[in-house]
Amino acid sequence: MNRASLNASRIPVAAMGVGFARAATEKAIAFARDYQLGGKALIHYQDVQQTLATMAAETRAIRSLVHTEASRAWQPAGV
Repeated sequence: MNRASLNASRIPVAAMGVGFARAATEKAIAFARDYQLGGKALIHYQDVQQTLATMAAETRAIRSLVHTEASRAWQPAGV
């Protein structure tokens, strides 16, 4: 495999990673809503909320980074 095909596949692979991260975040939120600990849902515990918020923020940041890099990658060389 040559370097050009590796470079061309970086953004789609990164986009798949963003999709996996988003799905994992959604699953974690659903689990925290449904699972009970000590008579209340996990989502009501502050440390769980913080972890979920971090997951969501990092996923959004990565999504933005991939979008920015993808828009740069598809511009003509002289722009």
